[in-house]
Amino acid sequence: KSQLFYDEPVHLVRGEGVWLYDADGRKYLDAYNNVAHVGHCHPHVVEALCRQASLLNTHTRYLHTAILDYVERLTATFDASLSSAILTCTGSEANDIALRMAVIATDATYHGNTTAVSQLSTRMPPVGGRARNVRLVPAPDSYRHQDAMANGKAFGDAVREAIASLEQDGIGLSGIILCPL
Repeated sequence: KSQLFYDEPVHLVRGEGVWLYDADGRKYLDAYNNVAHVGHCHPHVVEALCRQASLLNTHTRYLHTAILDYVERLTATFDASLSSAILTCTGSEANDIALRMAVIATDATYHGNTTAVSQLSTRMPPVGGRARNVRLVPAPDSYRHQDAMANGKAFGDAVREAIASLEQDGIGLSGIILCPL
């Protein structure tokens, strides 16, 4: 049986901006899908995809000027101590790579479906339990907890406790993976 995020499947047929449309023409505000930051079918993104696909369709394993230019522009916005980037196709892959470095994640969130990042999800815990280097902390929840200061303090306290636990086990902290929404 496949795990779904909803009781009644929605048959989506298209998207535009922040909206998704089902087969009956009903529209849904998309605050969840993977394109929420630019919207569905954004004309600049569609044009860039078409332009690149008509020239070369490859990934970052091979050298290509457009990839190098992008990474140089991207890393120029970072602190000087961070001068490289690892590009991936999906959030699951990005989280998978980050997991090689990070060991604290927020609970009650979705971080991907690969074997490695399943260690971070509470929805379907990994078979055999969590890895020794993973700690979960409650995600900040300003919707249910209106006191922002108390909410932030509780999150900070939980992170400090997780760091102490990792250090006590001789692991230490590499980073934290947070749910973006």
